[in-house]
Amino acid sequence: MTDRIPPPRALARSASQALAYLRGHARVLLLPLVVLLATDAVVQSLWLGQSPGQALQGLAVALPALLLLSIVALSIGAAWVRIALAVLVLCINYAQYAFWAFYGRFLGAGELHLAAANSSHELVESIVLYFSGPALLAALATTAAYAFVIFRRAPFAASRRRAAIAVLALAAWCILVDTAMPSQRLYSPVPAFATTNVRWIVEHLRAEQAVHPGRRAAPPPSGAAADFDVIYLIGESIRADRLKPNAYARDVAPLLHSLKLPHVTFNNVTSAGDCTGRSVPMLMVQPAQPLNVDLYRRPTLFGYAKQAGYRTAFVNSNENEWREFVDDNIDTLYRNVDPAGGEDHWAFRTDAAMLPVIDHIANSPGRHFIVIETYTSHWPYGDRYESCPECRVYRPDLVGKAVPFAPIYRAKITNSYDNAIVYFDRFVSQTLALLRKPTLIVLTSDHGESLGEENRWGHCSAGIEQMLVPLTLIATDENVALAAGFSELMQKADVPLSHANILPTLLKLFGYDVAKLEFPYAADIGSMTGAGRSERPVLVSEYGAGEQTVSFGFVSAQRTFTRIETVRVE
Repeated sequence: MTDRIPPPRALARSASQALAYLRGHARVLLLPLVVLLATDAVVQSLWLGQSPGQALQGLAVALPALLLLSIVALSIGAAWVRIALAVLVLCINYAQYAFWAFYGRFLGAGELHLAAANSSHELVESIVLYFSGPALLAALATTAAYAFVIFRRAPFAASRRRAAIAVLALAAWCILVDTAMPSQRLYSPVPAFATTNVRWIVEHLRAEQAVHPGRRAAPPPSGAAADFDVIYLIGESIRADRLKPNAYARDVAPLLHSLKLPHVTFNNVTSAGDCTGRSVPMLMVQPAQPLNVDLYRRPTLFGYAKQAGYRTAFVNSNENEWREFVDDNIDTLYRNVDPAGGEDHWAFRTDAAMLPVIDHIANSPGRHFIVIETYTSHWPYGDRYESCPECRVYRPDLVGKAVPFAPIYRAKITNSYDNAIVYFDRFVSQTLALLRKPTLIVLTSDHGESLGEENRWGHCSAGIEQMLVPLTLIATDENVALAAGFSELMQKADVPLSHANILPTLLKLFGYDVAKLEFPYAADIGSMTGAGRSERPVLVSEYGAGEQTVSFGFVSAQRTFTRIETVRVE
């Protein structure tokens, strides 16, 4: 016998029964609801610092969710299930308050996606890094109110059916809030977490089922491509001040700072995004609005290079799969994590493990365009240089252990970060030593890193130090420097630039007239005027899917953070 879809009368009857249940048990549900609302209001005022108006608005939206959660809790009979629910609520509350302590907001769908993509080892270390004692106390206080509801004896029998219906109603509420009020912020941690999870699931399903517009094939270049190899070396989480000479008290990049090869260093460059997942796809594609469409429509750098006659390669020691730009335009692909192999199938445990692969590709016959993505300076920083004892220049550091991101550990965290930069400097030097053909190296970072500035740590939180990145062009000989226009580029060393200027600069080397391409791009570095851009956008949100907002932070020509602007993706 097959299940039949309930007719409208049956649905109306179920709704009527639900309303009757609420009317009949109003007194039973009123006390739990008041306790949860009062607790959330107090914590929002004391811990989150919300104004009464903000708190009231957020609680009003969260009210149906708290009511449904109360019904779920009162409908559970098994003691072990109630205990598990209380532990889950504690974990949710702590995760929300801890994230607020560092970033001033609750967890978003992007953080859940990042947690799902990370290995279990990285996830555990992240929990340690982001430990917050005050957040734990706030979570315990809030969970005590939930425990009052969860372990309270109800005057009616437990019912799995009632609990299941309430859970389904909660999911429907989450979808309604996300659809009808996508910009509404919830300050009640558990309802906010429920909404975020539903949003993440919907986004994941939508992304899996999305039919992206066909990527345009790159046209042939109108001119001759440069007669040398090009290596695009993307560092991880490298601050601009660490690689610029005389900008930092410690010389953490001695080999780069004493570089004898021809090179040009640019001193005022912003990243495409404040996270790897927001920045690297922009580096490879440089999409325009709408990002969620244009990212899959424009030709990639690999496509342009291939049309220009280069053999293309991507060597990656990072964790991402990069579906946004990895396609058949890459002739040689070395991905660190095999998507089918799981988190233990790492091709490169260290950046140095990439060197034999780079040697083989770069020194094989023909012209090559090679993108190398490192993982050098990502937290936990000590894990990155643990295989390099001579890189432990600054101590005490944190090799083999993680501590919370907190001011008390700032000196050790900074020492560990600086040692990771020493390791990166050594890796770049080793890469240069491998090259036996004329080559231009374009060296930058996906984004910068916060080391306690205004209680910001790591990245993905729109800090100005996360938006400023290094950019250096290195030539293996004077002929390459001449062909790449180093004498002209040196005049632009102090011009405000962004990642957006790198792709057209490379296209020019590939023989393209950027102004004649189908898609508009920013100006190449050589064409930038002395003033540069007055404000440079940095993506500080996810790319979005469907009708969602996308946020950009803006950096002035004087390297100051000016504002965040949110636009709607249609």
